[in-house]
Amino acid sequence: MVIGLLAERRLGRVSVFVNGENLTNVRQTGWDPLLRPARAVDGRWTVDAWAPLEGRVINGGIRWRLGE
Repeated sequence: MVIGLLAERRLGRVSVFVNGENLTNVRQTGWDPLLRPARAVDGRWTVDAWAPLEGRVINGGIRWRLGE
């Protein structure tokens, strides 16, 4: 299960936000490696991506409102 969360707080003309994605830290590499030890029948060394590859991501920012 992949869970995300977005929160924003408005302080006058400024808004501060924080965003969290994949908070459960689910990664494909936890179950299946991306590189195969030998080529597959179709000749590929890699597997298809079926889950997130980057893990937990948290970012934030500030927005200014120019006119009210």
